[in-house]
Amino acid sequence: MLDIIAFSWLNRKHIKGTTIQHKALSYYAELESSVAKKGEAGRVLYDEALRYQKEGTVKDAKKKYLQALKVSPNFVFALNNLGVIYMSERNYFEARRLFEKAIKLKPDYVDPHYNLACLCAQGNNRSGCVSHLKTAIGLDKRVREWARADKDLRGLRGYPKYEELMIGK
Repeated sequence: MLDIIAFSWLNRKHIKGTTIQHKALSYYAELESSVAKKGEAGRVLYDEALRYQKEGTVKDAKKKYLQALKVSPNFVFALNNLGVIYMSERNYFEARRLFEKAIKLKPDYVDPHYNLACLCAQGNNRSGCVSHLKTAIGLDKRVREWARADKDLRGLRGYPKYEELMIGK
C-alpha cells in the first residue's frame, strides 16, 4: 500500500522536473512530518488525561485517553493508563487487551506487566499474577517494593510462589 502511495506521489505534476530521489525524500519527509504532528497531538491529549487522572477526574481522563489513542493508536503510555481505568471499572477484558497491546509494542515497559499482575490478582489467578510479577521484576527491581505496598496484591501474601518472588528466589 505504501509503495502505491509513494508511486502516485512521485508522479505528481507539482514535483516533476526533480530527481526521483528528491521526490522520494520529499514524500517521506512529508509523511514523517504528518506522523510527528499526530504524535504531538496524542502527547498533548495524553498529558491532559494524565492531569485529570491525577486529580481523580477519571471520567475526563478516560475521555482524553480515548482521544489520544484515536490520534496515536500505539501510544503505549495511554494504552497502559486507560487499561488502569478499565481495571478500576472492572472491565477486565478491555484492561487486559490494552495492557497486552502496550507490552507487544514496548516489551520492556514495566507498567503494563505489573498491571497485568494486579489484574490477575483481582481475578484470583495467583499463578498468572506471579508470572507477570516475575517479568516486571526482571525489568525493574523496584517492582518488589510496589508489590509489597499494593492493596491489589494483598491476597497473595502467604502464597509460597509470591513470597519466594518477593525475597528474590
